[in-house]
Amino acid sequence: MRIDTMLTHQLNALAGLSPIVDLLMILIAKWSVYVLVLSIALRWWLSRNRADARHSAILCGLTTMLGLAINQGILLFVHRPRPYELGITNLLVDRSVDFSFPSDHATVAFAIAMPLLFKRDRFAPLYLAAAFLVALSRVYVGIHFLGDIVGGALTASLATCCILALYKKDTKVTDAGQHVVRCRGCYFRELPK
Repeated sequence: MRIDTMLTHQLNALAGLSPIVDLLMILIAKWSVYVLVLSIALRWWLSRNRADARHSAILCGLTTMLGLAINQGILLFVHRPRPYELGITNLLVDRSVDFSFPSDHATVAFAIAMPLLFKRDRFAPLYLAAAFLVALSRVYVGIHFLGDIVGGALTASLATCCILALYKKDTKVTDAGQHVVRCRGCYFRELPK
């Protein structure tokens, strides 16, 4: 626990040294998860290989939902205060109303990156780097302990393993909407033969 507190304090101590870095970290801490979710949706919409993009999007979505559900279960039993409440960090963003462990932002970011990593998606390293940046920003702005981030990454890992075991690519969910034809500016689902 002391190492977690010390590392959290040291990382948050960088806040305030550069207004530009502070602003960047605040923006990442607040908005990056939404950008990651939007990027997965856009990949599905813009991809030439729509079946694979659809599978990736559903995989990331299911993993995120399961990871957040696991977090809610943990929050029933673990009531860790936020580091700023204990005077360990200086807060750069608005206060949060829930407990600190595990980090939902870290869970979402890693729940998007990890399935892509296991699928060997060509953009997986970029998503993984973004997940680490999200995690770093949450400690930097003083809203989480480093241990909360690790907890979020672990719940995302558990969710990824479960979803990868249960949800395969060639399923009716993935195939739904695959047979779509365009006619006079409208899209219609092609009936199976």
